[in-house]
Amino acid sequence: MLGIVSIMIGLAGGVISSLLFKWCRFLCHSAITETLLLLIVAMLCYFISESHEKSSIISLLTCGICMAHYTWYNLSPQGKTISSITISIFGSAAESFVFAYIGLCTFTYTRFEQGGEDAPQEEEKYPWSVSFIVIMCTIIIVGRTIAVWTAHGLVSLCAKNPDVTFKELLFVTYGGMIRGAIAFGLVLKIPDLPAGDVNHFKERGVVVTTTLACVIFTTVVFGSFMPIV
Repeated sequence: MLGIVSIMIGLAGGVISSLLFKWCRFLCHSAITETLLLLIVAMLCYFISESHEKSSIISLLTCGICMAHYTWYNLSPQGKTISSITISIFGSAAESFVFAYIGLCTFTYTRFEQGGEDAPQEEEKYPWSVSFIVIMCTIIIVGRTIAVWTAHGLVSLCAKNPDVTFKELLFVTYGGMIRGAIAFGLVLKIPDLPAGDVNHFKERGVVVTTTLACVIFTTVVFGSFMPIV
């Protein structure tokens, strides 16, 4: 239900923006206005989903896909150019910021030495488990491979002619093994409740550090060899 509602919110934002630019052509007189309205509608989907405790990331992604397929074609030529450049700039800046934040988090969760009676409380809150990291990375690789090839097999049964080559399928499988900042961001949303709370999740720390390690490992290892693939 969470995913369905989040998708519906994103679709609503995409459809509204598409109809808005289609029927209200006076909005297309300024490329700056067009770009601002695109950003406002997308962020409204994000905040509405977040305020209702739904997946704001799914809503924003759905809204963006809908805008790319429908709203973009209702913009003026200048609006298409300006909006594409503006969103690309924001996207590159956000990506750099997120990965810089992940790098800083690595030092944050490992800045205390193990053991000792005087060790701070954070050392106990964020333990590292090498075995758990290895298991999770293995699950990511195996699970992604099974998911992609199973989905491709099911689609092939319904398609007359294959539209995906073997090399393209390998690229999709390999690229999907890279876990990004979204996975780490979702893990951080697990409530950090005190130990006495009935909903306290005592293993939150090891889940956070394991996810962080998986993101760094898959990004560095698989991402480094992406040009070769």
